[in-house]
Amino acid sequence: MQAFEDSSKFKIQILGAFGVLAPLLSTVFYTWFTSWVSNELLINFLFNPRTIVFGIITASIGFFLLKYILDNIKIAYKQNNISSVQQLIRWFPEMFIFTSVLLAIAGPYFIMNGMEVKERMVVPILVLSASSSLLNSLLTISILSNLIESYASNIKVIEDEHIKSFFFKFSFVAINGSIGLAGLFITSSYMMAFIELQAGQLDAITLTEKMSVIGITAIIQLVIPIMYTSKKISNQLIDIKKVTCQFTNGDLNATITNSSRSELGLLASALNNMALKLKNIVGSIKSNAQTISASSKMLANSSTLIGKGAMQQSSSSEQVVASVQQMTGSIESISDDAQMADRLTKESYEQVLESYKLIKESLSGMHTIDENIDFISEIVSQTNMLALNASVEAARAGEYGKGFAVVAHEVRKLAESSNDSALAINKIAEKNVQLSENSASQMDIIVPNLEKTTKIAAQIAAHSVEQKIASEQIKMAMLELNEIIQSNAMVSEEITSEAEGLKASANNLNTSINFFKV
Repeated sequence: MQAFEDSSKFKIQILGAFGVLAPLLSTVFYTWFTSWVSNELLINFLFNPRTIVFGIITASIGFFLLKYILDNIKIAYKQNNISSVQQLIRWFPEMFIFTSVLLAIAGPYFIMNGMEVKERMVVPILVLSASSSLLNSLLTISILSNLIESYASNIKVIEDEHIKSFFFKFSFVAINGSIGLAGLFITSSYMMAFIELQAGQLDAITLTEKMSVIGITAIIQLVIPIMYTSKKISNQLIDIKKVTCQFTNGDLNATITNSSRSELGLLASALNNMALKLKNIVGSIKSNAQTISASSKMLANSSTLIGKGAMQQSSSSEQVVASVQQMTGSIESISDDAQMADRLTKESYEQVLESYKLIKESLSGMHTIDENIDFISEIVSQTNMLALNASVEAARAGEYGKGFAVVAHEVRKLAESSNDSALAINKIAEKNVQLSENSASQMDIIVPNLEKTTKIAAQIAAHSVEQKIASEQIKMAMLELNEIIQSNAMVSEEITSEAEGLKASANNLNTSINFFKV
């Protein structure tokens, strides 16, 4: 931000000093032109000490009035009181006009009090001075207001609904100009007509010529500030229109260079602020649109991949469900076979136990037979001894013992045959006993193993039942999972469709937002 320039400040103060002197000079011109005062009186008026003193006072008032305005602008700026700056600039025209009119009335009155002037001349001169001051001040305040606004151009313009610029109050300009113009015409006409009548020669042509010169002069004094103000307004409107057209064409980089604190200045500032905010908003939208566009493309690609994966998952899940159903069927079959094997194992175990008991009983019988065979062998041995003794006794008996000897011989042969049979039976019995003992020994091993096998078969059957239940649960879970996967596949297709729509919308948004240049 640029600093306030002291050179510009001094120039403005000098212009203010001359600005308040202009109405007095204009009054001198009109009083001379209307012949209201003589040349001698006019010279006395101009070179009167009171005139010089009042001129110095008037110039000083104008100089320090502007200094007061500019100093307060700087102070308000340092205090960041922008509203006070705008209020000072806004009320400056009224302050200057009021000061100028007051000095235009007080000046001639103060000067003429020190001169020998007829009383009839004072009031018209004061009215003429006030009217002339109104006309002269319009151009002066137009120039000074423009310079003051340029001096404060480094201060931002803020919205203030209480600020109404002098330059846009045409009614104020027109009223002051009309009052000044009317007062000047009426007073000049009266003064010239009175002089002509006093001289006894009222010349309408001369009066008309002089009124034409005064009218042209007065109108120029009114038209110039109006044209100056209109030109300024027109330039501001052209700048606003130009920038607004650039906004319409999407160029948000355009700005309005306008330091005026008037309504148009506030409008220009509002448009600049609007453009800045729109620029930020559009920039944010543009950035977000690009992000959305990139994200939508990624989403579309991802949703396509998800869709393909979902279809593959759907196909795989159907295969897995079929495999699980097949496995469940196999597990059910295995479970049935395991339960059947469990029943058969239990039945076999019971039968083996019965056989084991029978073998034990058979082994006990074999031992009994073996004992009886031993007893028979002993009987055979005793019978053989008896037969041998009978043969000895028969031999002693001689002829009478032959029959008994034959019987004894037969008994001995029978005993020998019985002994042979008993020996054979004994061998067979011993062999059967050995076999039975071996079988019993094997059964002693087989029965516990078979008992363990039965328990294992029971456990296998129980586990197979648990596997069957678990396989049924897995089957149901896989069916539910397959339904979810199928649903996900449908959702992924919808997501893909929505992602494509989002992608198209993002592209349309990018196309639309690219209209703006930020």
